[in-house]
Amino acid sequence: MGVRNLADPVKVDSADPADVVGQLVVLLALFAQMERTYTTERAAHARAVAAAHGRHVGRPSLLDPTVLAYAAHLRAPATRWLRSWLRLG
Repeated sequence: MGVRNLADPVKVDSADPADVVGQLVVLLALFAQMERTYTTERAAHARAVAAAHGRHVGRPSLLDPTVLAYAAHLRAPATRWLRSWLRLG
């Protein structure tokens, strides 16, 4: 099974070993996939290094740190009974 282009005037059929253009298309697709893999590996490594150095990784937070601390406080186990009581009342 190969790649065939029916709409282009230049006939490309990667299943035919004698088709040079088809083989070139397959080669370029392999290089593109390899570069995509390397790019994701480099990005993951850069995120890991940044996190190891204590830098924030990802989108910047739009919330004030005090609001985030209050939200973390509300998620604490000691306040679960209060949240459940407020939902019932």
